[in-house]
Amino acid sequence: MLKLVRIADMCRVARLELAELLVEAGVHTPLELAYRSPEHVYAIVVEKAGELGAEPPSLEEVREAWERARGLPRLFIY
Repeated sequence: MLKLVRIADMCRVARLELAELLVEAGVHTPLELAYRSPEHVYAIVVEKAGELGAEPPSLEEVREAWERARGLPRLFIY
């Protein structure tokens, strides 16, 4: 259940596929995403996508999600 909440929370800044990859890669909240560099997040998401056999996002998609996350208020505390 917690994983679904994390994915839903991440969907506030990213499309579903990217939100799932972010959570799978260990970036569990938009707040956590905002604290990491977009280049680092991109690297770990591409690695996780490769492990899962999923299509990796572009750096631009990750950067856009990162930008949205920077101004987003916390929705859940868990």
